[in-house]
Amino acid sequence: MRNVTLFRGGMIAGNSYAVRFWRSRLKSEYWSAKYAFISQAPSEEALRERIGEVLADRYVLRAKIGGGGFANVYRALDQGSDIDVAIKILFVHGELAQHQRRRFERETAALERISHPGVVPLLDKGWISEAEPYLVMGYIDGPHWQKFSNRATITGEGILWLRQLGDALAEGHRIGILHRDLKPQNIMIQDFGKPAERVVVVDFGAAAMPDQDRSSSLELGSLPYLAPEQVQGRSYPTTDVYAFTAIAFEMLTGVRYASLADGSESGLRAALAGFPGELVALLAVGLSYSPADRPSDIRLIAEDLATILGRPLVGPPPHRAGPP
Repeated sequence: MRNVTLFRGGMIAGNSYAVRFWRSRLKSEYWSAKYAFISQAPSEEALRERIGEVLADRYVLRAKIGGGGFANVYRALDQGSDIDVAIKILFVHGELAQHQRRRFERETAALERISHPGVVPLLDKGWISEAEPYLVMGYIDGPHWQKFSNRATITGEGILWLRQLGDALAEGHRIGILHRDLKPQNIMIQDFGKPAERVVVVDFGAAAMPDQDRSSSLELGSLPYLAPEQVQGRSYPTTDVYAFTAIAFEMLTGVRYASLADGSESGLRAALAGFPGELVALLAVGLSYSPADRPSDIRLIAEDLATILGRPLVGPPPHRAGPP
């Protein structure tokens, strides 16, 4: 075990008033920028359904399985290989056309560079029209991590997922790629309940590349998992560490870290009552306000979390709050 017991002046080390002030300011800045971004999204009518269409004389769109204001994701049949694939079709019209093209280019570049069983594979890419690029990816047959964010107990599979998630993100960091939008909805459990079950990370549209500018006022992820520096347009490997730690906290407690009234060290300890002190200390540094105060190696923090959780708990089981 590495030493994770020091609280080096980060957010957790501050008093509860400072934490509440920071959170209030963060939410205000976040939603101001987010609403400005969302207001430019195309209408639902513009993102028309395409069930039954055939792309590139090969991919038959069978069902919509996800999507948002700027893209839809479909389950499709690849007639060339007779297997199911996932196809993400982006919308690049309007004022945000350039931004959406950058997202397409970033996601394509990231998936072309990362080869890891914990990252969704890129199989093909193309354009339906000048306004509609698409990505063909491996189809993940399993649920999102979000479904398990309020489990009644910490299971062996949950510990394994933490290790797998840390390993997948570490591979991206090794080659200079940051995810920057890590959240339970972007983590899927392939072959859930089967021997080959494993975590797979998806949606690299906000990824930062080693040869590209890592700042962007438009790349605001999901607030409950957003590192403080992202609101200021900065990101580092420890930005993903923050989101990873927030997800781990939610898995352990059943509540989102961002929802705590008191995010100070004492508040964190109260939320994690019943868990070992070394686990609380590890989560505390992972959630530090300053990116420099967080562990730099996401694989090691995942391994340490898994190691601590794999030990028998002393005393009564931890109290878990209601759903987030």
